[in-house]
Amino acid sequence: IQLKIKSSYDNEAHYYIFDERPVKDENNNIVSYFGLERDVTELIQIQLKLEEEKQKAQTADKLKSAFLANMSHEIRTPLNAIVGFSQLLCDTSSEDNKKEFADIILKNNDILLRLIDDILEESKIEAGFIDFKNKQFDMADNFSILSLSLQERCMNPNVEFISSNPYKRCVVKCD
Repeated sequence: IQLKIKSSYDNEAHYYIFDERPVKDENNNIVSYFGLERDVTELIQIQLKLEEEKQKAQTADKLKSAFLANMSHEIRTPLNAIVGFSQLLCDTSSEDNKKEFADIILKNNDILLRLIDDILEESKIEAGFIDFKNKQFDMADNFSILSLSLQERCMNPNVEFISSNPYKRCVVKCD
């Protein structure tokens, strides 16, 4: 028999296992019981804690899978632009087109490198190694690069992609 009892002295739940046997007289009548009571509260608490930790691990695993699925999509986007515009670069003879395609390739190379760097930084953070490296960069330029990349993804003819950047330069220093 396993019982859960709320203790009056500490108002906590305690778990006990009772193992008892009847004691009979010479006429086979039960005259008393002999038994053993074991407090298994600590074991039950450990079991409950393990179950909680298991749930946390399963949630973390689902979040990591979702993160990886999202990152693989985010990596494919600039990679597709690099491959596509590299092919166009080889096929065009116009110098203006070559320069435009090369600029798009370079910008997407930068986006891809930043994504990979972000993934590596995320893994460092998960491992408990946070390393801040403040550096200057032009937020207006980053906005323009991101806007161009998003505009290339916008394939729906019924959607108008609007990008408005009021700053020619916006230099910030941060990680």
